[in-house]
Amino acid sequence: MKIEKILKAAFYTPTLNGGWGLPLLFEGPPGIGKSARIEAASDAAGINCTTLVASIREPSDFGGLPIPQTRGSRTVVDYAPPSWALEAVAEGRMVLFLDEITTCPPAVQAALLRMQLNRELGDFALPAGVRFVSACNPTDQAAGGWDLAAPLANRFGHIKWPAVDAAEWRAWLLGNNDDEGASIDPEAEEERVMAVWDKEYAKARGLVAAFTKRKPGLLFAMPETGSPEASKAWPSPRTWELAGRAIAGAGIHGLDGISSDEMIAAFVGAGTATEFVAFRKNVDLPDPEDVLDGKVKFKHNKKRLDRTYAVLSSCAAFVTSDKKTAKKTRDQRVKNFWGVLHEVSESAV
Repeated sequence: MKIEKILKAAFYTPTLNGGWGLPLLFEGPPGIGKSARIEAASDAAGINCTTLVASIREPSDFGGLPIPQTRGSRTVVDYAPPSWALEAVAEGRMVLFLDEITTCPPAVQAALLRMQLNRELGDFALPAGVRFVSACNPTDQAAGGWDLAAPLANRFGHIKWPAVDAAEWRAWLLGNNDDEGASIDPEAEEERVMAVWDKEYAKARGLVAAFTKRKPGLLFAMPETGSPEASKAWPSPRTWELAGRAIAGAGIHGLDGISSDEMIAAFVGAGTATEFVAFRKNVDLPDPEDVLDGKVKFKHNKKRLDRTYAVLSSCAAFVTSDKKTAKKTRDQRVKNFWGVLHEVSESAV
């Protein structure tokens, strides 16, 4: 697993609420270079990184500082944004790196909830170009550590930092470790991703829909209150949507199978991800665009309803989300989709 490649893919994957960047949380022991490598990966991705050390922050740093204001005969309270949020607006793109997040007390964790999901700090909205990434030591190794509350944990993808590789570290120490080459152009990379996003995300949504139809109990499986697993990755409708985006992003950015599977597990947990990966290999979906353009002939198999459901879901997601293709082509694809549905219904009799 190459951390820099995973981070670059995460930075350049569309996320919830129209933003950019899958929110990842890396956990590992102290002193192994988590912070330095995350900051370096941000620079290599062409995005400035602002690091906030959670242990010295207060709720107002993420919810806005309340300031009384007089308006006419009334006194109201506005929430002033912190300086780093104003810098984010000025730059348009930023990696907001929350370090040592397991040192956040419950009040700070509560303040992070809305920012992490909706990019809002009190009355202030962060730009869509702000990416969130976090790092922490395990709670029992953190300075005054706190487990993450389940609602906050469920807003992240959780990835274990890989074990220290002595040879890799020596190469870096001696100056022979080429990271990822020159910094990339963020605008060009975002355009490249969006050019193929509709198709890749439609295919991922079809897979997730088919899997959760087959395994409905894994759509939402929150650990019991008090369980240490509640502060880790677990499946919910929110994390399944993020996992679908991770699947699409991994494909667009060419991640290998191990890294792609790690991204899925980051959001829904290792056990659930293992079942999903096995399901995906067994289904073997065709490209929905190829099906709708007639390049691939899909034949319904009565014994593989899961595959049919996944293919039809992917095609439906693609034709309803594609806004870039010429209207004539879109109309033809819709017509072809009705033809596929007709053939499936005829063969199912």
